[in-house]
Amino acid sequence: MPISEIEDAKTSASCHSLFNREQPIDIIATGERDEVKLAQGNTLIIRLPASAATDSDWQLVESNLTQPQSTGALVLEQQGEATLEQVEQPQSGIKEYKTFRFQVTSPGKGTLVFNQQEKQNTITTQTYQLQVQVLGSEQVLNANNFTEPGEASLVKGNTLVVRLPANPGTGYGWQLVENSLAKPQSPNAPVLAQLGEPTLEQVEESDSGLKEYENYRFRVLSPGEIVLALNYQRPWENKPPIQTYQVRLKALDAAEPVMVTANENNGEVTLEQGGTLAVHLKAKPGTGYSWLPVEESNEHLYLFQESILSMGQNVQPTTGAEEVQQFCFYAQSSGESILKFQYRRSWEENVLPNEVYQIKVQSQ
Repeated sequence: MPISEIEDAKTSASCHSLFNREQPIDIIATGERDEVKLAQGNTLIIRLPASAATDSDWQLVESNLTQPQSTGALVLEQQGEATLEQVEQPQSGIKEYKTFRFQVTSPGKGTLVFNQQEKQNTITTQTYQLQVQVLGSEQVLNANNFTEPGEASLVKGNTLVVRLPANPGTGYGWQLVENSLAKPQSPNAPVLAQLGEPTLEQVEESDSGLKEYENYRFRVLSPGEIVLALNYQRPWENKPPIQTYQVRLKALDAAEPVMVTANENNGEVTLEQGGTLAVHLKAKPGTGYSWLPVEESNEHLYLFQESILSMGQNVQPTTGAEEVQQFCFYAQSSGESILKFQYRRSWEENVLPNEVYQIKVQSQ
């Protein structure tokens, strides 16, 4: 059975599982530490065993999630207060959990730390840590040309940051032109949604000293082409803006994964920023051999999933079934990458691989 005949639906569902933004990521803590990978737009639910009858309660005590670049953005935003909820478990019946909800807003990583404390004396009786990594594509536009519109091309679900020079001491600030978030012919179906209030950023620049910037953040909601506009003015003055910055934005729908196989060895493939690449390579695990990615620094592509797609064909008594190893990569930034894989036994480190697979990936 050729690799090209593997069911596309199965392939797509497997590589898209991490980035299903409609389905909350629900974690029920059963130990002291967990790890989770998320995408922008996910909702994260954390449930910690609790009971209203006890004298202890869970508190979020640390959230050291790395902010992307220097745009002042939060990686996670807590949604309301934590609540005590009942959840029915298949084998243990109804259980109570202290439940925290977060909206995933930006790429980044770090740790959430929760302490279970006695209500009377705040003595910690238990600690739970969740290591979080948020994958995603965030494009930053530095506004430095106010005569020609800037340009950006993003995929649905990605984030756009517009970084504008500012001087708030003068009373001037950047104001979003509200009707520029949607296509003129569809004013009630916005292409972009503003994420929170704009933030001020101070940067010490070597050639010009301390500079201030106002950062606006937007998420792509739907495909379409718009011209995003921001005016520089004093909000209390009924005067035309002294400056306007515009961005021609092309928003693309999230594409199905691009699949490559042995046929593309030593070839090249193009991937949209925010898109997914599925690499499918035949293997016979019964021999001890498997495809192993070569560990190399790669800032543009992120390997977020490895799995086996069983073909159930060509079963041999000594080697078992021929299977397909699937590697799923997420294009988190634009640029050129070289992916390399070796077909070998994992414990034979000083033995040359039986086969080598390599492909050049251009994310744009």
